[in-house]
Amino acid sequence: MMRNTKFFVYFHSKIPEIVKSVVVRTAENTFTGVNFKACENIPFGIQFAYDQYRGQFNGSKILEKAIEYGHRFFLIVIPYDLFVPHLNFVFGVAEPYYGAVISIWRLQITDSTTIFLERIQKTVKHELGHVFGLPHCKNECVMRFANSLFELDLKYPDFCDKCKKVLMRIGVIKS
Repeated sequence: MMRNTKFFVYFHSKIPEIVKSVVVRTAENTFTGVNFKACENIPFGIQFAYDQYRGQFNGSKILEKAIEYGHRFFLIVIPYDLFVPHLNFVFGVAEPYYGAVISIWRLQITDSTTIFLERIQKTVKHELGHVFGLPHCKNECVMRFANSLFELDLKYPDFCDKCKKVLMRIGVIKS
């Protein structure tokens, strides 16, 4: 059971306050069996993960560094474009039972603050779903894979019944 797990949310210094608020509120309101603690700064520099050729940050390298540092149950939020090997970009990346990294870089490509904040909510739920062991889902579910902003915008904003039951069983969502 993961109930009452201490989960750290680290924000890059360039993340706006509204984003911090939405990330923490989404995490707390969704995963009611988890204790989230917001932290102002990432506990290590991320410049090492910058790929000059691509002009993006390697999310896998950031995840590996956090795990090497002994961090467990974390979410890192960055303002820069993110990729993982073999994909052009990602909105986020997660390692089950450890943590996740999300980027707001592409999520903010809209004239609508409402759409931007909805994208953040979906991305937080999706990546934390992976941290708590959920795979991608084929149902109308926030765990459905999204390979574009269009797909992200169309994605269902919550967990399907099947995924919700798994999260309830491990105690991260209270019934």
